[in-house]
Amino acid sequence: MSAMPAALQKFLDEANAKKTEITVASARKNLAIIADICAQPKLGLSLIQNYTFHTANHSIITRIYHPQPEKKLPLTLYFHGGGHVSGSLDTHDALCRRIAASSECVVLSVGYRLAPEFPYPAGIEDCRHVFVHRGELEKFLNIDNTLVFLAGDSAGGNLALTVAHTMKTHGDTCIKGLVLIYPSVDYTMQYPSIDRYGEGYLLDKEKIAWYFNQYFSQKQDRLEASPLYFRHLEKLPPFYLAVGEYDPLHDEGVAFAKKVQSLGVSVELEEFAGMVHVFAQLETIVPNQGNRLIQSIGNFIKKTTFNRLDFGLI
Repeated sequence: MSAMPAALQKFLDEANAKKTEITVASARKNLAIIADICAQPKLGLSLIQNYTFHTANHSIITRIYHPQPEKKLPLTLYFHGGGHVSGSLDTHDALCRRIAASSECVVLSVGYRLAPEFPYPAGIEDCRHVFVHRGELEKFLNIDNTLVFLAGDSAGGNLALTVAHTMKTHGDTCIKGLVLIYPSVDYTMQYPSIDRYGEGYLLDKEKIAWYFNQYFSQKQDRLEASPLYFRHLEKLPPFYLAVGEYDPLHDEGVAFAKKVQSLGVSVELEEFAGMVHVFAQLETIVPNQGNRLIQSIGNFIKKTTFNRLDFGLI
């Protein structure tokens, strides 16, 4: 076990001392507070604007981050974390800015519907809708819609995986890679780290179970919804997956990476020693690890893009 940075331990001690009963309102408020107080000054980009996709029954608000509007760049769809209950375009604004700059990609952050108001699979449907209709952006945006990455943290990593798997099993050729930051891949909560780090490390086992109960409020099949147990995982594109050492989701993330790698998919698995869940947004508390994560994501996207261009694979 690695030593935890003193600043992170202090943050956890304060958070543990303030623990209260979790509710939908408190879950959303707490994530918004963390995103606000722990973010570094937001990186300026040449173009940041909102865009609304319309379905037959509702609207999906997204936010565009274009680091070089004069250039035609690859597109990364970003699905935020928050246990399918919390999170927003605003809570992940700082992170999306940094990913866009580091990867030299257009990032499209998706404000999908949340549980419990909209349980499984509403969020998946929204993310898939935006992917399928991303061509709308070409009317006013310089992007390459044939060179697409899907990315997300925690619950958002699950959404990225689920959408990619669905599209790939139906013959998609545009999704070139995935970026998964401590993704939730096993809704059955079977892996040891759920218990090993299930209390005192910010994301508690009790909280995970509560999030899943909100998401699956209609008693849907949790095994069927878990990417770890999907069929035909060999169809997934190459991906980068980051895990934190002290994250309850650590073991399932590692197991998923090893399983898919054994099926012949190119996987880059990076473990962040001493880190907890949500460390990507604790920028002022663990800046070195946050910077390393952003650099790794940027390198993966640029390398994957370059290799496919170089070898005529797109």
